[in-house]
Amino acid sequence: MADKATAWSTSAQAYSTKVVHLTSRGGVALLTLLETTFPPPDPRTANILDAGAGTGAFTTLLSTTYPNTRIHAADFAPQMLSHLQSLSLPNITTQILDSSQDHTTQGLTPNTFTHAFSTFLIQFLPSPHFALHEMTRLLQPQTGLLGTAIWTKSHMHEPWDTACKNLDAGYIAPSASNPFGQTMKSIADLEAAYRNAGIVDVVSSETELWFECESAEEFADYFLDSKNPAFVTMQGGWKGDVEGVRKELARVTREMFGSGDGAAKVRIPMVAGCSVGRKA
Repeated sequence: MADKATAWSTSAQAYSTKVVHLTSRGGVALLTLLETTFPPPDPRTANILDAGAGTGAFTTLLSTTYPNTRIHAADFAPQMLSHLQSLSLPNITTQILDSSQDHTTQGLTPNTFTHAFSTFLIQFLPSPHFALHEMTRLLQPQTGLLGTAIWTKSHMHEPWDTACKNLDAGYIAPSASNPFGQTMKSIADLEAAYRNAGIVDVVSSETELWFECESAEEFADYFLDSKNPAFVTMQGGWKGDVEGVRKELARVTREMFGSGDGAAKVRIPMVAGCSVGRKA
């Protein structure tokens, strides 16, 4: 996973300035579901794991929503974690953690966390089911709570695929053109994985969100220049110079997701699926 860690590190700055507004809203949806289903974390006793913390959007949300709560933020991309550390949030500890590997051999102790969260992480791992098993293993028996957010619907790849097809009728999108849901695509998938990991009292919800840009050109620039590994994966089917697609990508994005009222802003719909449950 070292190459992937480097790739996500490379995109850390762009991620923190553009994607965070989207994932933060998904984090709010996850905490809302948690609080309507279970008692909120008690700062006196809570010990929370934020797995795949990235640049710290969900860690910040946890810290501000539940002040004085112990939170352990972990990510496998050093530059992502460095950005989080620069926020100097109180009561936060951090570590490099590869969520695709055994968590205990990386220094975490089973049956110790009151809560384990991951937001928009597990779909990018080789085995989401393994990651959920590992997080469950860390939770306190009978009371530990697991909360996860995934993308259950994404249209992010559609402007790119359409633009490429317009420029090359023979273009075939790669099977991983939409990497947001290749191995876990739905709430039903997530709930089944929860039950398989030993999580009970599972409750889920879906929330529509939007990836917003001030213009179609801004989206095209971010898509092509941010080095976000998800976007790089989407671009894999284009055999020519991606620069040749930039103008058409902007045009298609405006046509598909523009407001239609003359305003420049584009809004690409996404759906965040959230599940919470208790360790048996």
